[in-house]
Amino acid sequence: MDSSQLQALIQKSTLLTETERAYWLQQLPTMTPPHIETLEAILAEGETIHIEQKVQDYFTAVKQAAPPLPA
Repeated sequence: MDSSQLQALIQKSTLLTETERAYWLQQLPTMTPPHIETLEAILAEGETIHIEQKVQDYFTAVKQAAPPLPA
């Protein structure tokens, strides 16, 4: 992943606060390839977890709102 793609990933991450985004964007030029790979993996995994949690929350809400099935 090139620098501009990683910058975009940081910018769109819903896991990071604005302060964290600024920090990581500032650190990018000094990061080694292994550090960059780790950051990519964390952000990608975090987004997956975030999406999975939203799906789980949706189905929980549907289950709570739906009338019980007849026995």
